[in-house]
Amino acid sequence: NGNFIVGDGSNFVAESGSSQALTHANHCNATITNAKEIFIQTDDANTGFVMVGGTQGTTLAGSVGSRAGIKLNGGETLVLAISSFASVFLIGSTSNQYVNVAYFA
Repeated sequence: NGNFIVGDGSNFVAESGSSQALTHANHCNATITNAKEIFIQTDDANTGFVMVGGTQGTTLAGSVGSRAGIKLNGGETLVLAISSFASVFLIGSTSNQYVNVAYFA
């Protein structure tokens, strides 16, 4: 059917402060625009959580009731049917929250 895993499960740190796109140098540092699905998995040893959303800035990890996006605790996985890494933003609740990313193309 032509679908296969292209990404190798790259591991990087989602920092606190301001969310950054998957294309950011501190994340995957790759401009992927042909993905069929993007897999995002937080490391099971993380002590905080990672927010995944579609906006840059600090709103992703705001306080309960004001957060935007999807919250992933350690070991959880999110699959997105989206083509571009530039459309996915991550922020950690604290520093050093590890994330693994792979994708189908």
